[in-house]
Amino acid sequence: MTPWLTQSGYPVVTGKQQQRFLLSMKTDDSKYPIRELRDDLSGHYLINLSDDELAEKIRNFASLNKEQKLRLLIDRRLLAKTKMVSSASLLSLLQEYSQETDTVIWEVISATIGDLKIFFEKNTPEEQEFKSFVSKLVDGNYKRLGVSVRVNESADDTRLRPVILSLKRYAGDDEFFDRVVRTYRDVDINNINTNLRWVVMAVLCNRNSELAATYFDTYKTSSDVALKSDIMDAITLTKDRDLCSEYLKSIQSGAIRPQDRLFFFVRLVRNRYLHDDMLAWFYANWDWLKDVEGNKTAPDYPRYIAGAIIRPGDAQQYKEFFKQYIKDAAFGRNITIAFSEIDATLRLIEEDRAAVFEALAKLK
Repeated sequence: MTPWLTQSGYPVVTGKQQQRFLLSMKTDDSKYPIRELRDDLSGHYLINLSDDELAEKIRNFASLNKEQKLRLLIDRRLLAKTKMVSSASLLSLLQEYSQETDTVIWEVISATIGDLKIFFEKNTPEEQEFKSFVSKLVDGNYKRLGVSVRVNESADDTRLRPVILSLKRYAGDDEFFDRVVRTYRDVDINNINTNLRWVVMAVLCNRNSELAATYFDTYKTSSDVALKSDIMDAITLTKDRDLCSEYLKSIQSGAIRPQDRLFFFVRLVRNRYLHDDMLAWFYANWDWLKDVEGNKTAPDYPRYIAGAIIRPGDAQQYKEFFKQYIKDAAFGRNITIAFSEIDATLRLIEEDRAAVFEALAKLK
């Protein structure tokens, strides 16, 4: 057991064989002591199902319990980051979950959709097809739940609604945007249910860019930490480059709280419409940012930025910039991990993108 406890990696069980789960696909002969292989969440391992085993699971999907459904999706999601499972297979698997009403299951679905986004460049026909797929996937729950909390509804419905609405927002469904605007345009943000507030504000900002500036002013003056967090989530989804420039000025002026600076930046750099501007600003202002954050927080920036690198040109620029820190005591470990994660992501995109596009086209 000792090698599993002292090294990175995770046991993957394929039939009667074991290997170590690593994004690099490197492995060894370590064997984790598994008393009984179970398809619930009781075991600390990943199950790599054969095609026949997966087909059997899907045929009997309705009879699976919550933990079995979670195990199936979690394992396939993680294994799809390697060569063991094709990313394209996740699309048809996700369709099996469309009628689920459990929030925990939908949080894993949402994370899986987030993983698949790396294959789609913004404003392309393929991205629009994927957004349509997501919209259809959530449509049943969207129609059931609506856009506002209902009297005497279950606690699970209250928790699930923001997950469903956030996916509808990503899908860019016009009917959804119109409905949210009609429902909330005259409602004070302090009176919006806190579970829904960030996604409602994001939709309203999309339809009225001036609201983003208004909300940002509220962020700067409010003492409500939860409201500040919701505002950050909402306004950093803007497509407005001028507004982004204002945010960057606020980062340097101190208008954004020091404790919010990292995650405000991360939200912006993950916004594909602002990504290039954010990277240019980051490289130009790294010395200032490194000094003001100090060695406690500054090393986190390269790691988080790496998660937003999905193009070879960006990867080359990133590596050229940060290679000088490889042996730095404060930055070296995070930089090394970031390089590895970027390589794994680019390799995955290159190997799986065509199959993902083909699978998506078949699901129309």
